[in-house]
Amino acid sequence: MDAQSFYSGIPHHSNGVIRAELIGSYWCWCHGLKTQSPSPVLAMARALVAAGCDPRLRLEVYRGHSPPCKFAPGLSVPGEHL
Repeated sequence: MDAQSFYSGIPHHSNGVIRAELIGSYWCWCHGLKTQSPSPVLAMARALVAAGCDPRLRLEVYRGHSPPCKFAPGLSVPGEHL
C-alpha cells in the first residue's frame, strides 16, 4: 500500500484531528498503524508523517476513557523534525 492510499484510509475529523490510542507504556495504535517505542506517541507522529499524513494535523492520543493528550501541529523535538 502506498503512502497516499494509507493516509486516505485514516479517519480524521473535518477540523484536522487524528485520533490514536496509547496501549500500555510502549504501544500506540492509529487505524491499523502500530508503533512500539519508549516514546510511542512521538514514534506514531513520525510514522504518520512518513505515511503521508499532513504534519499540520493535530494528533489526539487517548488512554482508555481518560481525556486525550493533544499534540499541536508542528510538534518537534530539539534537533529533530517530525
